Amino acid sequence: MTAAGRARDALPAGAERDLVSASLASYGAEGVANGVSVSQGRLADGVAAEARTGAFSYNEATGAITANVEVVLSDRRGGNLSVDVAHEGRHVADAQEFAAALTADAASGGANAVAGATNRTRYEREVRGYTVTSLVAQGLGLDNLSIGRREMWNRGWSQADRATLRSRAIDNHLRESPTYRLTPQNPGER
Repeated sequence: MTAAGRARDALPAGAERDLVSASLASYGAEGVANGVSVSQGRLADGVAAEARTGAFSYNEATGAITANVEVVLSDRRGGNLSVDVAHEGRHVADAQEFAAALTADAASGGANAVAGATNRTRYEREVRGYTVTSLVAQGLGLDNLSIGRREMWNRGWSQADRATLRSRAIDNHLRESPTYRLTPQNPGER
């Protein structure tokens, strides 16, 4: 089992573990074509990994729509690989959920997916990704984990305060980071 898998299993059963589990499962089985590829390459300074969602593909035989996502891990490794893989896996899972909604729309002749909950804004996708980042750090038993100037996880956070402190750190990071500049009022593209 991978370190990220052990981190997931260390979390209490429930919504948080399920979020991490879906993030890790999004990669699928090795060698099975599911629209997901993983590579290593040069990314901007300070960027450890990136999920690039390309065009969605349609399979006429099955009627399924597939999200094509390339996860690129920086060739200048730094940080924690398990945390980075899980974070980008959340983006993959979100793209796959949207593709499944598009598939359901195509089958029913509807157009609900585009206006639906699975067509998330960039802000929503990054909140989910950084939530997974924090949860994996917690599951790995790390003392703390900071992204930029923001502490996304600290072992000293009381159980009662974790969700609030995690959410506040993520919101502040997304608002202040030149990479994002995202807020609930300025959520970015869908």
